[in-house]
Amino acid sequence: MNVKLMLGIFLPLVIIILSVLLIRKEPAEQPLPIIELQIETVNSIPSVSLFVDKTDVSYDRIIIQTVIPNKPISSPQEVNLPVSRICLFDIDGLKAMRDVDFEYALTQQGTAIKLLIVPLPKSAFDSELQPYTYYDEILLMGPEKSCRVLEFSNLENVTHIAIEK
Repeated sequence: MNVKLMLGIFLPLVIIILSVLLIRKEPAEQPLPIIELQIETVNSIPSVSLFVDKTDVSYDRIIIQTVIPNKPISSPQEVNLPVSRICLFDIDGLKAMRDVDFEYALTQQGTAIKLLIVPLPKSAFDSELQPYTYYDEILLMGPEKSCRVLEFSNLENVTHIAIEK
């Protein structure tokens, strides 16, 4: 009777469990599609747009770069964006480099990502006479660079945007 019980109950149960395990095979992971980027960067920014008199600049933004993917996206995190740090740069080396706040904004259709910088209030600089006028360029850099330790001689792979005086 034990043999009939095993064949009647346990054997079908083992067959069902094995069938379910074989059928539940994970689908092969599809590689993420490669998204190619076209990058358009402005050549220069007027200093009057970058250095402003007012202190509340929370709503003002300046578009300095447009990143256009080859297909619409739903979030800037879907692509490897080229800029992770922005600095003010004095070619003569009179002033130390200074970080600039920025953000990425996706267009409503997901067809472009705008790199926006926040204008700097003139009052944020020290009390020298117009110290912000020393800055000549904005540098766009990747994650391996830092405004604090960037050497003048190590400016390869950095995008330069002139500040018009």
